[in-house]
Amino acid sequence: MGEVLKSRKHYKINEFTYLNVSHFYNLPIHSMVLVSEDKRSVFVGALAFKEKGRRGTSVSVVAESLCDERVPVIQKYIYEGLGRKMLGGIREATFITEVQDFVRFGFWADANGHQDYLICPSAYRKALIAYTEMLNDRLRNKEISQNSASSSQRVPFDNSHLLFPENTLDIVGGIQRIPVATKMQLSANKDNTKRLGDIDIVFPYHTAIFRGLAKFVCGGYIFPFKLQLPKEDCWVIPSRRGFALTKQQVEKTDSRFRIWDIQTGELKKISDFPTANQKYVSEKINEMAEALLAANADHRHDIRQFLAKFAHDSFLVMFEAVTGINESDARKMRWSGDYTITRKAIGLKSVKHRANKQVEYFITDIFESDLKLFFSLRQYLVGEHDYPYFFVGQYARDQLGSPLEKLHASVILRHGQRVKNNMDNTIPILSYQLLREYRSKELLKENDPEIAAALSNHTVDTLANNYIKPSVAEAEYELTTYYKKIVVRVDEVRLSLTDTPAGACEDYGHPVKLLDVASVEPDCKNFQGCLFCDHFVVHARREDIVKLNSLLFVVFSSTDVCDTPEIYHAIYDPIINKVNSLLKGISELSPEMASLCRAVEQEVFVQERLTVYWAHCNDFISLIGSSL
Repeated sequence: MGEVLKSRKHYKINEFTYLNVSHFYNLPIHSMVLVSEDKRSVFVGALAFKEKGRRGTSVSVVAESLCDERVPVIQKYIYEGLGRKMLGGIREATFITEVQDFVRFGFWADANGHQDYLICPSAYRKALIAYTEMLNDRLRNKEISQNSASSSQRVPFDNSHLLFPENTLDIVGGIQRIPVATKMQLSANKDNTKRLGDIDIVFPYHTAIFRGLAKFVCGGYIFPFKLQLPKEDCWVIPSRRGFALTKQQVEKTDSRFRIWDIQTGELKKISDFPTANQKYVSEKINEMAEALLAANADHRHDIRQFLAKFAHDSFLVMFEAVTGINESDARKMRWSGDYTITRKAIGLKSVKHRANKQVEYFITDIFESDLKLFFSLRQYLVGEHDYPYFFVGQYARDQLGSPLEKLHASVILRHGQRVKNNMDNTIPILSYQLLREYRSKELLKENDPEIAAALSNHTVDTLANNYIKPSVAEAEYELTTYYKKIVVRVDEVRLSLTDTPAGACEDYGHPVKLLDVASVEPDCKNFQGCLFCDHFVVHARREDIVKLNSLLFVVFSSTDVCDTPEIYHAIYDPIINKVNSLLKGISELSPEMASLCRAVEQEVFVQERLTVYWAHCNDFISLIGSSL
């Protein structure tokens, strides 16, 4: 088993392209670990083994339980998923989530008497029926939400025929699909009043962590260091596992071998322990004494970098509660040392960063000193590297990345769990959405909806739908303002349309429908129709490549309006597939064109250098919060 665990091979999803995916079947599937750009990983190879267990947070397997018959089935599932991702039919984050759900189903099947679920269709059907019953039981007992149950069932349900393509049996026939909760159901179950009160507990705790650890790291203090928390003072020591001697950490440690004095923060002497324990304790004390000297001698010691990232993530919680910024916006915020802080209103200030695209957010007056302390902390984290993002991604000791990668998804939830595990298990864990809701409600106490929405970095529509339940008068005012803004933006977009948004037209006003796309009618007044018109042409030149990538960027930005995958595929698949086929055709003309296509794709999707038309459309989508 140990050799199998050591031989795990990690593959980053974004490194698979149409140039190397053909070699996929030569990869060792039994040891494959897929890793996404947000650092989530899943040990796909564990599915190839029948007997599995858990050791800490990693999955362990019994080498002798390797089932060769499973390997080609798993390979086909992953291969098809990668193909969808490369063609733009699915985002990387969605792909890794689906793989995790599929692996979760596999683990459950092996642990519950369905170890042949990947061998034959009938066994797979029995496992899926039992799995569905289990999810429904948990749903009835309110252990999981309806959407969680639906999501867990969806992947094994929808991929049954992909796993057994030669089978004529309707594998899922008669199995009731768990429906996704409707918006009305979600709204009826949504009452965050009690949880919003938890922010009064969470905010002071993360403020104390950030200020204490940031000053320790940036000020060059030495270990042990006293950290003042709302409920207690604790000693910070150079140990990754228990870096702060809180009451919770002390209670976890066997008192016979507690080598730190929790009153003074110093290492105890060997003579302080019973004779029977001195041999063991002496090794621990000597080991920690060496670690203490090393950490105090090195300004960039890895423990110090770990503490810096811990402080960084606590600041992110504070920043979210103060600014109300969306998670996706926080992850892609660009950094620039060129920034200004100006007074916007009583108690509020505007901060502008002039990166590739100017970023503006609003803070309270008292938050300014914390923001400047964060700038110093960020400089410590990135060191001499030219790191482009405002927030830093990974911990220094991470095996699969470096501190220079983008902030991973759900970092606030993960950091909340770290605080809960290491410091105080009574501290609530809050999400981005709850922190934004708190920000919006606080602003609405003193501002009208439009100003509150602007200061919260989202639209009036988002504010009304997600964070407040307005009166009739308030709703009328918000909708009137909303409609006026849409009308103005529509006029601006129309004025910007001076030529075909992508490619060109050989015979304007006389559309001719292509035979291979039956669901889209060509229409010279609607660009979507241009894509499926016989007179539509694309030239192998930079201008057209930029237009096509800009179109894809806006399409991906507008997909959140879809309530179900079926709606998404019906609306967007024809457009995405058509554009991808055009770009693929251009890139295959020559190595130079392939290189140009890759370079333009980076400019559009990373630097957001869209054409004027598509930039207007993207702004319009951001304004109205829906698709075109």
